[in-house]
Amino acid sequence: MESIIKTISTPTFFTVNNSYPIQTDISLDVEPNEIIGVTATALHQSVECSKGSVKVGVRVLFTVLYGSDKVLVYESGVDYNFEQRDEKIEPNSLYKQNCICDDAKILVNDDGSLTVSTVIEFSATFCVTNQLSFLQDVDGAEVKTEQKKVVSMQKCLQPVTATFDGEKQLNFEIERVLCHNDSVRVLQTESGIGEIIVDGEILSEFSLLTVAGEVVNTSMLTAFRYEIECDGVSVDNLSFANACMQNANFKISFLNDENSSKVTGEYQIVFNAVVLSENTVNCVIDGFSTTHELLLSYENLIFDNAFSFSSYKHKCFGEGICELEKGERVICALSGKVDILQATKQEKLANTKIEGIVNLSLLTELGESKKIKSAKIAFDFNLDSDLQLSDLSATVKNIVVRSLEQKCIIDCEVVFSALFKNSESSNMACHAEEGEARTVTQSAISVLFISKGDDLWTVCKKALASEKNILADNPDITFPATSDKAIVVYKRLGE
Repeated sequence: MESIIKTISTPTFFTVNNSYPIQTDISLDVEPNEIIGVTATALHQSVECSKGSVKVGVRVLFTVLYGSDKVLVYESGVDYNFEQRDEKIEPNSLYKQNCICDDAKILVNDDGSLTVSTVIEFSATFCVTNQLSFLQDVDGAEVKTEQKKVVSMQKCLQPVTATFDGEKQLNFEIERVLCHNDSVRVLQTESGIGEIIVDGEILSEFSLLTVAGEVVNTSMLTAFRYEIECDGVSVDNLSFANACMQNANFKISFLNDENSSKVTGEYQIVFNAVVLSENTVNCVIDGFSTTHELLLSYENLIFDNAFSFSSYKHKCFGEGICELEKGERVICALSGKVDILQATKQEKLANTKIEGIVNLSLLTELGESKKIKSAKIAFDFNLDSDLQLSDLSATVKNIVVRSLEQKCIIDCEVVFSALFKNSESSNMACHAEEGEARTVTQSAISVLFISKGDDLWTVCKKALASEKNILADNPDITFPATSDKAIVVYKRLGE
């Protein structure tokens, strides 16, 4: 018996992570004992997604801190290219990427030059399709079909880049931007015919070095609105959109006012969107044959029929792990990142428990000596949602660190970006096999006893007759049956 197989696609998301160590030599005419430390920041990023791989280009900025009477800064950049491979990666399937630098180190060589190193941590999330197959029809048999609406991915849009500007005036003179942590958040997305409108905000937190050698922490918030042209998108088939920072540069200009400056930020934002289309398919969920035994094999299929994207904030406050000496004070936090250790679904509470660590790089001072030290603080957060978590990332914002009696007190905000999917499970017939022939009866009329509650399909399987014939032979009976009854089944010529 030939079975007609219907195949559809349903979207799924997967994330690949990798670390890449890099190092470079720089020349700096200072005494080794004047070097405080080094930080590393990923600036320019270019991402090219093709079949089976994603190519990434990164510009890493090394900032060397040194000084005697005041903090000074030396900057040097290096370009690095790498490729990640995965057979599931498809062209234009990139949904989100993140690139940060971790574990920045400095080594003074015998010739006086410096070797700086860091580890690039790259994470990319892709939207792909999985093929699902089930029976659409069975040749030579009475089959029961059901119209089932499922949602399949139409496309994950090619990333679209836009540039935004922001500025902030300050009442003191700045020598340079010491370091900056930047994040972007999508607040709202709307779709029209052929366009997607994205509203969001950019938060830049930076440490500034004044002309007096002091370090000042401040932040700048920039709102944005961007329209993306997209063929095929309609009012109701945009699932969600995402934005991430690729590049942020800051320029300093002095104002005419006494002791004042202005910081101007240039931001490059990459937008991604997932557009879904709804398909209606006929699926065989049961069947029988009037001539042979029909054996159906079933499989439980999962249909991803909805996606949603949400962000959450969590206040993280407490004593961090940091080795501070007596009298040593924290000047500022140079950088920070969040490591998510595990996300555990708690079925009874209808939430997901997220556990992780916030890692910070601090600039400290002890007398005339300044150092870069690391600090960390653990957190746990209950993400209230009964939906299935598909992808999760987090950033740290609004970092305030102070020292108290050789203790490091950390006050920060962890922002989670969560992608959820709503899945529907259903048993579908995936294979049909025709067995032995049924016993042929010579009777033209047969009486069949049905029970209260029997539906029409159950009666048809007992009588080995079509729904149309049962209704034609017994017009006075409604289904499901309201009581135990006997019905008549006529055998027509040729059956």
